[in-house]
Amino acid sequence: MALKKFSEVAKDGCCPKCGYAVMKRGVNAVTGNLAQALQLYRDETALEPENGNTWVDLGTFYYDNGAWAQAYDALSRAWRHDPQRPTGTPCGIPDQARHKALGTWPPSCPRGS
Repeated sequence: MALKKFSEVAKDGCCPKCGYAVMKRGVNAVTGNLAQALQLYRDETALEPENGNTWVDLGTFYYDNGAWAQAYDALSRAWRHDPQRPTGTPCGIPDQARHKALGTWPPSCPRGS
């Protein structure tokens, strides 16, 4: 399972300037070194702050680790940089993070508040 997860992360070439860091943060996330993985995700957004993919990566990391408010913030930034991404899908991961962090659904989500 961990090898499969790592393979998926290693293929993720979403941050051209990040290169090795993208692979290394995947290894850290899979092996349980979450603090180092988080730092690499943050480094990725610092290298390419206008790249929505880097914010999706960070937001998904936060979401997967139960940090709902941080996930919502990062995924909202991803949407601002690229509203056509899946992060713009009603009731998608940003809306779910918002619901978990704030207790409300946005008006665009049919689930209601």
